[in-house]
Amino acid sequence: MEHIGAALKKFLEQSGLKAGIKKQHVLDAWPEIVGPQFAKKSRPKNISGGTLWVEAAGSSWAAQITMVRREIINKYKKRFGRLPFQEIKTTVGYFPPE
Repeated sequence: MEHIGAALKKFLEQSGLKAGIKKQHVLDAWPEIVGPQFAKKSRPKNISGGTLWVEAAGSSWAAQITMVRREIINKYKKRFGRLPFQEIKTTVGYFPPE
């Protein structure tokens, strides 16, 4: 008889849910990875086509994230190992005033 943990792991892998769960963990970790200053002015939107899409509070914040994207990716790799993305791209979105 298969242990419940092994059965669940097998199910998650076969159903594709494991990849979706990892993507969500990556998105949820954004504030810890980038720190409080960037976390206030940016948010991860989704992971698509090997790219982590991040919405920033303005073009200057988007440019700053772009400049440090390799550092961000390296921090993610340290935490998660293999990542569901290889690149970070930014868009500008609305952030209400503080």
